[in-house]
Formats: sequence, C-alpha cells, structure tokens
Amino acid sequence: MTLPDFASISTWIDLGLGVLVAALFTFILYRITNRKFVLFYAILSSLAIILAWFFSLELLTTILTIVLMTSATVVMFVNISRIRPLIASELKGKTMFGFRPKTTEKIFDREAMYKKVSDAILALSKQKIGALLTFEKNILLTDVIKTGTLVNAPVTAELIMTIFYPGTRLHDGAVVVRGDTILAASVYFTPTTKPLTGKYGS
Repeated sequence: MTLPDFASISTWIDLGLGVLVAALFTFILYRITNRKFVLFYAILSSLAIILAWFFSLELLTTILTIVLMTSATVVMFVNISRIRPLIASELKGKTMFGFRPKTTEKIFDREAMYKKVSDAILALSKQKIGALLTFEKNILLTDVIKTGTLVNAPVTAELIMTIFYPGTRLHDGAVVVRGDTILAASVYFTPTTKPLTGKYGS
C-alpha cells in the first residue's frame, strides 16, 4: 500500500476536486429526494471512496464508485417526477435549486406593512373571520401561487379584509405576500407527504 505524495500539488488538486464533486453530488441527491437517509448514505459513501483513494486501495475505490453511481442512478430514476420540475425551473432561470437567486430586493417600510397586516387581522378577529397569510422568504412560492388567483397589489388592511370577507370569491384559501405586495389570493397548499409526529391540521 503506497500513500499519495502529499508534497505534490497534483495530489492536492485531485483531493480537492474529489471533495468538491462529492459535495456537489451529495447536495444534488438530497435536493432531489429531500430524504436525510439519502444524504447520510451519499456522505458516507463519498467519504469511503476518498479514504480508499487516500490509502491507494484501487479495487475498493472502483467497487465503491460503481456502487455509489448505481445507487444514484436508481434514486434518480425513482424520483424522476421530482427531477423534471427542477430541470425546467433551472432552464427558465427562475430558481437555483428552489432557492431565491441573489438579486437586489425591493426596499420598503416593513414596519408600515406589518402595521397594515396587524390592523386587518385585528379587524377580522373582532368579526370572527379567519385569515391565512403566507409571507414568502428564502424559498420562492411560484408554483404555489399558480393554484390561486393573481392579485399583484400593494398590501393594505382594506384589501386583506376584502379578500377574506365571507362570500367573496377569494375568501377561501391563503394569501401569498412577497415584500409589500400581495401576489395572489385563494391559494391552496398541497398537503405534505412526509411522515409527521403529533397532530397537525391541513
């Protein structure tokens, strides 16, 4: 068994590229499946391959690589329905693996916006009218918005109260707020398929 020559810069380049590829590979698998056990499996497998390479165990490195690649292929095939939307969104340039790209955010008075929302909620509460508002943060809600009706209007207490007033066409469902703008109303969220502990509503 011969250890790599760590005095050689090519050894460090190989090691760095290996770690980078393993990290990227692990992230993509986790992003597709959103399962922790897949994340742990990918991390452990990648570490095992790196260690096998470190100790110059060529046969073991080859076997582990084949096993990992085969497992990844199976995982991607099983989760093909999740991969297609990701690829489509990437090609359209809308998101970066589901996260908001770094852009210049609109500057607005948050306190004033929260005051308007608070006034609306207090008024609705006095009338015993329920309201569901979702504030978009790091994860884009573009797909969720498609289930509702586009509004694209500034946040005001009057508009929120009008939307949730019983009998209006937009009363049912949620309102999605991005910044100080109401993007959509009558939005419905898809129930999660993840196993949950405890009791939750839907």
